[in-house]
Amino acid sequence: MGSSSRYAQVARTYVHRWPLWLIAAVLVAYFYLLYGGAFRISMKSERLTFLACLMWITAWASGTVAAHVKQQFTDASAALVPGYRTPHLLIGAIAMLLVAAIVPALAAPALTFSTPAVVGMALIVAGSTAWFMQVQNFTAGIVCNLLWLSLLNRRVVFALGAMLEWKNEVLAAALVALGLAALIALWMRLARMHEGMREYGRRSLSVALVGPGNANPAAVRSTDTWFESMLRRPVHTQCIAAANLWNRVRHLRATGLGRWPWLMGALMAGSMIAIPWFTGGPNNPAIGALESFILVAMILPAVSTIGHWGRRCAALGYESLRPASRPRFVREIGLAIALDLAEAWVAVTSAALFAVWVWDPQAAVELVTGGFLLLAAATCLVVFGVNWWVLRLRNSALTAVVMVLTGLAPVAPLLGKRLYAGTGWTSPLALGLLVIGALVTLDAYGRWCRADLE
Repeated sequence: MGSSSRYAQVARTYVHRWPLWLIAAVLVAYFYLLYGGAFRISMKSERLTFLACLMWITAWASGTVAAHVKQQFTDASAALVPGYRTPHLLIGAIAMLLVAAIVPALAAPALTFSTPAVVGMALIVAGSTAWFMQVQNFTAGIVCNLLWLSLLNRRVVFALGAMLEWKNEVLAAALVALGLAALIALWMRLARMHEGMREYGRRSLSVALVGPGNANPAAVRSTDTWFESMLRRPVHTQCIAAANLWNRVRHLRATGLGRWPWLMGALMAGSMIAIPWFTGGPNNPAIGALESFILVAMILPAVSTIGHWGRRCAALGYESLRPASRPRFVREIGLAIALDLAEAWVAVTSAALFAVWVWDPQAAVELVTGGFLLLAAATCLVVFGVNWWVLRLRNSALTAVVMVLTGLAPVAPLLGKRLYAGTGWTSPLALGLLVIGALVTLDAYGRWCRADLE
């Protein structure tokens, strides 16, 4: 195979990934709104809104490209095929620069912001997101969150605002240099990617969406850090087949979420207590920030639980070979997922309510007594049933759609609390959701019992 043909084959792998087509469609719609004359962008708030959308698209696109490149280097071909790495590194770098530098540069004139400033911000977003997709550990997650949360600090916002208005070119140049340095360092690490690296076997939802990746459990080495080991429940070395139901479920949950929900709850409470202070000051906190965090708090349990257990679908064929009937195996897996989801919901929701109580005790009491918790619990059951029903199909595209709908599910209890709190319809609505969730869960159980686990 010639050199040009090899580069063309590598480029064709990007064409076959449907998430990249979805990103392309979003970008076409974005630029149509910018340059198509659908409406005129004149106010600064509108320009900033389009800039924020551009940063989110950049994070999404760069994360998808980074996941695709990493998947290519976690394949045995990277070590066995001569000349494999150079085309993948070069085509991947071109794709990354396209979404992280060229696209923002094309959008900057329509936004009437400084082009170096917009490109610098996009490169920082792309670099941090790509590194998180590469290493996928707690430290990288904290760094990425701190970068986004820094936008809530007034000094940072004023500095970025001056940079966007061509008043701080030094800061723009620094961001461009830092972003490029982060991407260059990442590509240098990808160039020597091998099985001995901790992140080699780590898979995220984005990695699963762009292809099968390395699904062989025997090929994945231990990637635990001391911190992850501390958060994971211990595995009890005993005869699990002869143990009772709860001990078998506890054994399955040893590789589940572990103690992560309580860490998420602690971080959520700390953020909800601190961020209103930074945004509004100690005497006039921005309560609107708390309402936004309530939505985030309700999204986290379902997304983290289903996302974690969804990655285990490739190993279900191995786990089903244990000395247990199919109905018993399905009940134990389903109960383990349900307990993880319930624990995550209790931990995160309690932390959010505590933070709301610190700033506004009356609002916390209204959330508890106004039917919010009842509707939230019912919504949680529906989310569990629907996702468990979809997981048996092991369809990446459908799983992605359901994950998006799962992210929108928390809107239901909040709207229900506002619309029906004083009408007496809160309890019937929650009961209806509970019935729907129970029916979907029962149907999923029957289908799992008949599913073919490869």
